[in-house]
This record gives sequence, structure tokens and C-alpha cells, in this order.
Amino acid sequence: MIKIKSIYLSLALALAIIISSADMLFFRGGFSLGLVMVYIILLSLAPYTLHDIKIEKKEWASAYLFIAAVAAVSAAGYLFSFHDSRLLPYGIILMAAGLALIIIRAVSTHPAEAENDGLNMGRWREIAWLFVILALAFVIRIYRHDSIPPGVWFDEAQNGLETMAIIKGTPFQVFIPRLTMMPAMYFYIASFFTSVLGANIFAMRLVSVIAGVLSVAAFYFFIRAVFKDIRLALAGAAMLAMSRWHITFSRVAFLGILTVLLELACFYFYYKTLSKKSPLYALITGLVMGLSFYSFSAANFIPVILAVHSGILIIRRGRNFFRENLKNIALIFGVALVAATPLLTYALRNPEMFSRRMNEVSIMNEIKTEKSISPLVNSLKEHLLMFNYEGDYNGRHNLYKKPMVDFIAGALLAAGVFLTLAGSADIFYLIWFAAMLSAGILTLSIEAPQAYRTIAVIPCVYIFVLIALKEALRALKVINPSKILSTIFIIAVVSCAGAVNIYQYFVLYPAEKATYLSFSPEANAIAEFTKKNSGDYLIYSSTGKELYGFYPFEQKVICDFVNYGRDGYMYMTDDNMVDKKLLAGKKGIIALIRANDAVEKYLINKMYPAAVKKEFRNRVTDEVMFVCYYIDASMLKNKTDASKPMIFYTR
Repeated sequence: MIKIKSIYLSLALALAIIISSADMLFFRGGFSLGLVMVYIILLSLAPYTLHDIKIEKKEWASAYLFIAAVAAVSAAGYLFSFHDSRLLPYGIILMAAGLALIIIRAVSTHPAEAENDGLNMGRWREIAWLFVILALAFVIRIYRHDSIPPGVWFDEAQNGLETMAIIKGTPFQVFIPRLTMMPAMYFYIASFFTSVLGANIFAMRLVSVIAGVLSVAAFYFFIRAVFKDIRLALAGAAMLAMSRWHITFSRVAFLGILTVLLELACFYFYYKTLSKKSPLYALITGLVMGLSFYSFSAANFIPVILAVHSGILIIRRGRNFFRENLKNIALIFGVALVAATPLLTYALRNPEMFSRRMNEVSIMNEIKTEKSISPLVNSLKEHLLMFNYEGDYNGRHNLYKKPMVDFIAGALLAAGVFLTLAGSADIFYLIWFAAMLSAGILTLSIEAPQAYRTIAVIPCVYIFVLIALKEALRALKVINPSKILSTIFIIAVVSCAGAVNIYQYFVLYPAEKATYLSFSPEANAIAEFTKKNSGDYLIYSSTGKELYGFYPFEQKVICDFVNYGRDGYMYMTDDNMVDKKLLAGKKGIIALIRANDAVEKYLINKMYPAAVKKEFRNRVTDEVMFVCYYIDASMLKNKTDASKPMIFYTR
């Protein structure tokens, strides 16, 4: 038995606060939001220091080693936050120290399981809290939807055009070929919203918004079933609801967030299948798994995860487990195969089209070119560092190069992974984590780390966070078993992590240059300009031959979607002829000339010197994106030289 006076606990807390302030006092010289959050979390521990405690040596050793491990990985996160490659090795050493401490704890101590009273909450109270979290998730995903993100991306516009083609009566498809090269489920769901709300980006993104909110609900039920703790389930749902990574892909018309929802549903029913030995749950698991193949490519790893986990359980638990579960496991994969048959049939009949996108982004292309596995090694390194050190640099996927999770969740994530490696949690999570992370690792290393292709790892990240949070609660229970105090600590951790994520997404993300530049500012400016002016003017745009190869087409797709059902623009050619019918009801013509279209600019100035000019500039670089020439109908000239790419009037 060890007796610890409250004065020592208080001094330890004070020391932690002082050390936390070192960043402000000695390094960065500013009072940051992160420091405020650290203070809040530390002060939530203050009530634990108000009385003397007597505990068994083994219990104290277990709590002490866990706290030391979290401190080590937190210190590593602190070093990573400087984003200095010279400090990277020291951060990795501290991470390794955290792992070592967790392993020592697992080997040398055997703490008693905390009494599980986490399900003792009234039904209506539970429903009320879940409703609040889901409402918060929904509000976060639609708030400022007209300005964040700052435009429509090409993939979203292409998805929108394919959706409108479905509404117009395109024959049923299980796979969308052409530029999309993706399964069709997202597009058919989107067709409902665009039928009701019209062809606009909000209707397309609403699919992701709803899938994102539902995935938060699915995560809650999964955690509730596995952890058997309502408080942790609510905490996990809240953290996922406020996760910047999850928010980012819940607000764009990409297919990935649908996979997150379906994988959570699949794993929930898989867990129910194993625990209840129910063929009904097995059938539902297989059905959801089969449907997931019609979402995003990351879903292809779901059967791998279940197959590996089932195999490990059979090896570990022997013949009895095999006999009890073989029928249900076979039913899962059988139903999934039946549900996926239409897509598999398409794949067998069109192998080149079905696999083209995967082949284009496969890391095997780099390995073959370089005749080395170094691209794979580099990709693995970048993806392992994406959580706490440097994340995706694509502004459509992430706050430029920021770690994919906040510093609070980052420390708990590392601790949770280490605890699972040490045997404190189900190996299923490690299989899930490795498989879904490999969805990014096995693609082009020049794009590493890839936040979108690894989107299905997000729920697993927060499971590891909860594993560490659960161990933290056990450590605190050794000091004081008060449920109120532990609830205060949970609220502090969740609220602070959420505040950091929301601040980063709604304040830092829209102000970041990379965000604005990654959403095709010129294409969006032309599309919006066309939308506002095509009713009053005929609009002609230069073809942009001097721009990089894909851009003119990218711009056309975005403009076609933004202006769907309205007049768009026409490209300038060597023989643009305008007659009275085209000009009926119009004030004249607008010519959109790129800044580097020297020939077109010279000729339009020469032919229409009286045209009103207006420049549109990139708000980040201040470069001229395009120049708008307003040519009144009375100014139009008759055709004089058909070899010039100008606009003439024919009577």
C-alpha cells in the first residue's frame, strides 16, 4: 500500500501547468488556443488533487506507467508541432519511449478491471445527448456551406453532371465510366437531392453531409456495443462529429464519406454476429459489405479486414469457435458476393475501364520505373507521420500540411495504438487501421500522405483515442472513483479537441492560401461570372491554349455544372458568327480573355477599343486571372478577316 499526500499531487499538477507554458514563454512567445485547451484539460484534473490517497503498489504502478507513456507521446507531439525535420528523430524516440512504457506496464502489472457502470444512464437522457451531438454534427457540416470550401472542384462538377445525366434518363448503371470511373451508388442518392433542390453544388454535397452525420450515429452505436460505456460512446461520437478530417469530407461531393458510414455499419453487425451467434446479423453484415463495394475504393479492404480477423480468431480460439461461427462467417461472405454480383459482372466484362483509376494511381508504377521499393518505403513513412507531424498538402483534403488530427487526439491516438499493441484492446482495430491506411500507402508516393484515400481509417483513429481515454479514466479512478470528476475530465478533453478542430476548419482553413488555390479559383470565377451575366450577354471565352494541358477542360466541366440549365459560354474560334437570333434580348457580347492570351488580347483591343474592360484577380497571388471585355451590340463589326479568332456580326 502506498500513501500519497494531496500536496504532492497538487505540486505535480502545478508542474504540468508550468511545463505547458514553456512553449509560450521560451519558444513561440504568444498565447495560443492550444495552450488554453491544455490549461482547461489540466485544470479539470485539479479536483483529483484535493485529498490524500492510499492505493495498492500494483495499481499505482499501472497508473503511473500509463501517465508516463501519455506524457512521452505528448512530448513527441510537442516536438512535431515545431515542424522542424531536425527535431523529428527526437519526437520519434519519445514515441518509442511511450510504446516501451506501455509494454512494461502490460508485462509487469495486472490492474484489476474497472467496474463497468458505463451503461447506467437513463434512456431518454441518452437519446437527448445523442440528438444534441447529431444536431451539432449537422450544423457543423452545413454552416457557411456557400463559402467553405471556396469553390467547386472538378471531381464534384463531374459527379454533378453524371448525376444530372441519371435524372435525364440514362440507362441504369452500376459503374460510372468515362472520367468518373467509380461505382454508381453515390450518384443515384444524389439524383434524389438534385431532383428536389435542383442542379447545384449544395444538393450534391448534401449527400456527404447526411452520410457524415449518419456515420457519427453509427460510430456511437459501434462504440456503445464494443466498449459497453455510454459516456465513451457519446465522447467518441462528439469527437468524430468535430473532427476536422471528417468534417472536410462531409462537406464536399466526394464518394468517400459514404464508405465511412457503410464500414461502421458493417463492423457493428459483424461484432453483433460474433457476440450473438445470429444468422440475421450475419445476413445484414454481408448485405452492408456488398453495398459498400458500390461506394469508394477503400471499401474493397473491408472483406480483407473481416477475413483476417476471422482467421486470427479461429487460430486463437480453436475448433469450438470454428464450429460455432463457420456458418455465419460463410453467410457474411456469401451474401456480400451476391450483393456485389452486378458490380463484379461489370468488372469482368470491362476489366480495363473498371481498374483504370486504380492502375493509374498504383505505387507499382513508381516501383517498376525506379526498380526499387523506395517509393513504398517513403509512402509508408509519410502516412505514419500524417497523424501527428505533417498531413496531406492538398488544400481540398486538409489544412495545408497540418497533422490530420489535433494535438490532443494525436497524443491519445499514439497511446491507444501502443495499448492495443500491448494487448489491452482487440487486435481487430490494428487490422482495421493497417488495412485502411494501406489504401493510401499503396498509391502514388508523390501524393503521400493521402487523406482522402485513407478516409476509412478515421473511425479507427478515434477508437484508439477512446482506448487511451478509457485507460486514463482507469488511472484516475485509482486516485478518486468519483463518476462526476471523470465525466468532467471527459467533457474537458472532448470539448478542447473539438474546439481546436472547429477553429482550424472554420478560421484557419478558409484563410489558408493552399485552400483557395486548390479549388480552381479561375475556373470558379469564370463559372460564377457566367452564371450572373449569361442572361444579359452572349459570353465567349478564349480556349486557354497557353494554360497547362488539363485546365481548359477542367474549367469547362465546372462551368457546365454551375450553369446547368442556363446559358453557358462558347469558346472563341477562328469564325465566331453572331446573328440577330443569338443577340435577341441581349445587351451585347462579353469576351473572356486569359492574362496570357497575348494574341487574343491584342486583336480584341484593336477591333473593339471602346469595349469596357474589367480585370478579375486571384485574391491570393493578385495575378490577373482573366480580363472581361463588354462589347455592346452596336459595336459589333462585320466579318473582315476569318483567320483571326475574333467575334463578328452577320446580318
